[in-house]
Amino acid sequence: MAIINKFLSDTDRSLYTSPEKEAWSKEVSELNDLDEAVAKLIDFRTKNIGIARETYELDFDCIWREAKLEERVAELKSAKFSGKSLLDTCTCGTLADTVLKEWLGKNEAAKDDLSALEGIMIQYRREFKPPIMPVNHWLKGDTDLSSRLLKRRANYTASMSVAELREMRGVRVVV
Repeated sequence: MAIINKFLSDTDRSLYTSPEKEAWSKEVSELNDLDEAVAKLIDFRTKNIGIARETYELDFDCIWREAKLEERVAELKSAKFSGKSLLDTCTCGTLADTVLKEWLGKNEAAKDDLSALEGIMIQYRREFKPPIMPVNHWLKGDTDLSSRLLKRRANYTASMSVAELREMRGVRVVV
């Protein structure tokens, strides 16, 4: 059933349904292998999500498409794992604690290198954001990784002028 917004005219693009959304839903629903679905989700995130994305092509439907992929990965994961393993295992079959220790080790190895810490954070969110990693473990990792990054940013940027910050980030002011 399609929901039609009564405030949009027939010539407006529907916010709720479109041929592109229907095609995407069909493509995602046909994913039946967990590893294939996870690979597609990570590839989608790499291309379309976050500050290091490759394209802004899907600006309007980007989050909706990611949510559809996440939903399918969660369905396939719950079919493969159950009970305690569902709460403690990543989709690849590795214990979430093991993965978390590895990423926290990478964060420690980066020391105070701001660009390395940012890269670790971006990669961690792409590859392990739920449902790939159980949310209880992912939140712990995200908190620990981002805390160190934010402290480093604060210490590094506190002494900089606005002009230096803009130059560091490649910002161009348009007036």
